[in-house]
Amino acid sequence: MNGNREYRSDVFSMLMADKKNALQVYNALNGTHYDDPELVEIHTIDKGVSLSVRNDSAIVVDSSLSLYEHQSTVCPNMPIRCLFYVSNILRKLTKDANLYGTSLIRIPVPKFAVFYNGTTNMPSSWEVKLSDSFMKTERNPELELVCKVYNINKDKDD
Repeated sequence: MNGNREYRSDVFSMLMADKKNALQVYNALNGTHYDDPELVEIHTIDKGVSLSVRNDSAIVVDSSLSLYEHQSTVCPNMPIRCLFYVSNILRKLTKDANLYGTSLIRIPVPKFAVFYNGTTNMPSSWEVKLSDSFMKTERNPELELVCKVYNINKDKDD
């Protein structure tokens, strides 16, 4: 079963490696109408960077860094994983910047989406937050990361 899950994730990754497909997904999620695939910068992390860190798809369009993941199981740990992914990508994007300088370094706005197509009955969409993992509840956590999860099963278009 684990191999089947990896296969589906690899297919998703291959589809999202095509700038035209990635732009269509970006437009659908953001209500935009970009039509030039060359606006898409692909920043996906593969196993070559770190054997333990690999994400499905990451793109920059219009100053937004969108990380997209495909899941066939409900995974409450997606915010932690996305934190690792975005940290690695931002490290690459700012590798030549003077992080200790007095000038503000501008980064793309991170956005996180998970596409779920598992068999567990789930709503059409929901959110998972990094703060859900904290050992102690904080009213206003100083670090938060929210993943929007979309149930892409065909019977969940409500």
